[in-house]
Amino acid sequence: MQMLSWPEFLQLIKSDVKMCGVPLINTSQDITKKAVELANEKGGYLILGFDRYTFQLPGCAFDGKWLNGILTQEIKPALNFEIIGFIRSNKRLFVVKIAEGVKKPYSVSGGSEVQTTTAAKVLMLENIAPEFVQKRQEACLKYIEEHTDITNIQYRELNGVSYKTAHNELSDLVAKNQIVQVGQGRTTKYVSAKNSAYLPAKEVSLFGSALDSLVSINNDSTSITEIRRAQTISSEHMDGHLTKLN
Repeated sequence: MQMLSWPEFLQLIKSDVKMCGVPLINTSQDITKKAVELANEKGGYLILGFDRYTFQLPGCAFDGKWLNGILTQEIKPALNFEIIGFIRSNKRLFVVKIAEGVKKPYSVSGGSEVQTTTAAKVLMLENIAPEFVQKRQEACLKYIEEHTDITNIQYRELNGVSYKTAHNELSDLVAKNQIVQVGQGRTTKYVSAKNSAYLPAKEVSLFGSALDSLVSINNDSTSITEIRRAQTISSEHMDGHLTKLN
C-alpha cells in the first residue's frame, strides 16, 4: 500500500478535486455508500478518519486489508480504486481514490460492523511495524539532503508522529551513525553524519558515546531531566578540576 506524508496530504485536501470526508466509521456502509456516490459521478477521494472541516483526527480503527475487502466485496459492479495510508499523531488514516465508474450505476450490497477491539490492536502494531519506521526514516534522510538539517518538530510535521516517536526514530538513526545530533535543548537539530566533519567540533553532540558514560540510554526509566543533570554534574566536576590545576 502506498504511504502518504502529511505535507502531501495537506496539499491534496487543498486541491479542487471532489472529496468526501468520513471522520467517524461504525459500519462498512459509512464508507461504501460514499464510494458509490463518487463512482456514479466523476470520481474523487474518500478521506477516512479525518474531519476536513474541523481538522480533528479521530483516526481509523481498522486496517487496510479490511478496507480493501469491503470495497471489493460489498460494491457491485467492481470499483476501480486505490488505497493510500498515512500516520498522523500515532493514528491511522486512509485516502481512497475512487475512479469514475465505467459500469454505472454502482450500488452497495451488504454491510458489516467495524471490529474496533481487534482492529485497534492491529493499528497499534502497524504504527511501530518496521516498514513504517523505515519509511519515515527514509523521508527524514531525504529531507536532510534537501535542507541540510532537521529538528524534532520538522520530523513530526514530515511524518505525522508524536514527539516521543520522532525522538526515538531520530535517536535510532544517530545510533546507526546515519545522522549526528547538533546542539541541545531547543536548539537541537540533526545533520547527515557525512557532513558532520565540516561542523565546528564544539557543535557536534556526542549523543551516542559521551552520554553512555554518564547514563544508559537504553534504560527506559531514565528521564531527560536525569540525563541533563548528569551532564551538568560532569561539566561542573571538570570545571572544578581545571580551576585547581590553574
